[in-house]
Amino acid sequence: MKRFLLIAIMFFIFMNGVHAVDLSYNEISIVSKVIENYTSSSGKIPNKIVLNNKSVSMDDYLYAATTTTVNLNTNKKVGVTISNYKPPTNITLITATGTLYKTYSSGILSTSSPKHQKIHGNQ
Repeated sequence: MKRFLLIAIMFFIFMNGVHAVDLSYNEISIVSKVIENYTSSSGKIPNKIVLNNKSVSMDDYLYAATTTTVNLNTNKKVGVTISNYKPPTNITLITATGTLYKTYSSGILSTSSPKHQKIHGNQ
C-alpha cells in the first residue's frame, strides 16, 4: 500500500508540473498590448506576463503570437494552447539554411507579374 501511495504521489507531482495553458484570441491580443506598452516605456522585454491567473513566459508568448499570426492569415481568430515552452539550450546546434521568399495571399509573386514589375520596375 505504501508503494502504491508513493507512486501515486510521484505521478501527481509529475503531472502537476506539466501543464498546458489555453489562451483565447482576446487574451493573446491583450498580452501583446501589455508587452508593447511595457517595452515602449521601459525599453525592456518582460520575462513573463500574468493574465487571468495564467502565467505566460516570453517563450510561450512567442509561440502563441506566431501561431495566432498564422491563424489570422487563414481568417481564424482562435485560441492557442501553450505548454511551458523553453528556449533552446544550445542555439549553435540549431540552425537552418535556405532562402526566404516574400509571399502574398495569392502565392509567390511571379517576377513576370504586373505587380512585381510595378514594384521593382521592368527587368
